[in-house]
Amino acid sequence: MTLREARKARRAGITLLTVAAEPWIDRYVLSAIASFPYQYNMIVAPSYRTMPNSNFTEYLVNSICNSQLAYLLTLQL
Repeated sequence: MTLREARKARRAGITLLTVAAEPWIDRYVLSAIASFPYQYNMIVAPSYRTMPNSNFTEYLVNSICNSQLAYLLTLQL
């Protein structure tokens, strides 16, 4: 059901990013939810302990703000 809702959201023009932590996650589901290309829209931290880390926070901000999609949207404006 989650994948169906994600598909509806993407068809409506919503960009979906997935963020997860912990080593035991279902990468297939995360990539199926994330917008294309999922490699840029799926972010996985090794553990919850690393998420507040400034390096992870910086990576997360850069991934969202400097994504190809953000660049393409800027060009369209």
